[in-house]
Amino acid sequence: MATFPTYSKQKGGTPEVFQYNSIPEKLKGQIYHIWHDFFEQEGINNKDKHDIYEHIYKILLKETGKKRLYFNGLFFDDNPANQIEKYFESLDDVDATLDTIGVIFYIVEQVQNITNQQNPYIKLGYTADEAIKDLNIRFKENAVGYQYINSKIIRIDNQLLHETAVKPALQFIHQKEYQNANEEYLNAHDHFRHRRYQECLNECLKSFETTIKIICSKNKWSFNPNDTAKPLINILLTNKFLPNYNETYLGSLRTIMESSIPTVRNKNSGHGQGVQKRVVPEHLASYLLAITGATIKLLIETQNALEMKPSH
Repeated sequence: MATFPTYSKQKGGTPEVFQYNSIPEKLKGQIYHIWHDFFEQEGINNKDKHDIYEHIYKILLKETGKKRLYFNGLFFDDNPANQIEKYFESLDDVDATLDTIGVIFYIVEQVQNITNQQNPYIKLGYTADEAIKDLNIRFKENAVGYQYINSKIIRIDNQLLHETAVKPALQFIHQKEYQNANEEYLNAHDHFRHRRYQECLNECLKSFETTIKIICSKNKWSFNPNDTAKPLINILLTNKFLPNYNETYLGSLRTIMESSIPTVRNKNSGHGQGVQKRVVPEHLASYLLAITGATIKLLIETQNALEMKPSH
C-alpha cells in the first residue's frame, strides 16, 4: 500500500528540479499499482469492481473520442480493467497520460465517498486519501512536476513555493464557503499545465477578486459586484482588515497586492491584443500563480483569525 523507504531513496534524497515532458515507465507502473491496490481491495465487491472499471473506461472513450482504448491489431480484449491498463501503458503523450491519471483518481475519490455513504461502518483498508498521497509521493520521487490536489492534476515548478504558498492556498479555499475562488484558482493551474498562460493570468485575478468579495460578504462590508481589484483592496484597508502596524508597512502591502496580481494581469492579458500578438511567458504565469496563492492564503488566514476573536 504505502511507499517503501528503499536504500536508493534514502541515499538520493528528494529531487528539487522537476521535469514535465515525459512520464517515466517506472512511474506509470507505480501509479498502476496504486489504483490496482485501491480498486482490488476486499472492501469493494467484485460486481462493484467491474462497474468501476467500466465507468472509467466509458469516460476515457468519450474524452478521447475513441471506439476502443487499446487494440494491438490482432487481438481485442474487451475487459474494461485490461483495456485501461494496456491503454495507460501504451501512452507516450504527457497530457493524455495526466488526463488518464486525473480521471482514474477522481473515480478513486468517488468510490471512497460512495462507500462511506452506503455503509459508514465498513472502512476501506486502503483509503482514497492514502492512494492520492502515494500518487503524489511517486510523482515527487520520480522528479515529475505534477501533483493531484483537490481532484485535479496541477503543475508545480518550485517545491518550496508549492509547499509554502500554493498548497496551503488550495487547502484554505477548498472550504465550501470559498468554492468559487477555489474553482477559479484551480482553473488557473489547469490553464498553466496546458500552457494557456493568458487564461492562467485571467483566472488568477478572478480568484483573487472573488476571495476578497467573499470576505467582504462575510463581514457585511458593502461592495459593488462589478468592483475590480483596486476598489476591493481599498475596502479591506479602509475596514482595517489587515494589520495597520504603520503607514509604511500598509503602503508597501497595498503596492504589493495592487501591482503583483491585477497590474501584471491587466498589462499582459486583460485587454485586446492590438496589432501585435501578445505572448505571456511561462515564468511570468508561474510567478503569478505563486503570488496569488500566497496572497489568498494571507487573506483567508486573516479572516479566520478575525472570526475566532470573541465578540464584545
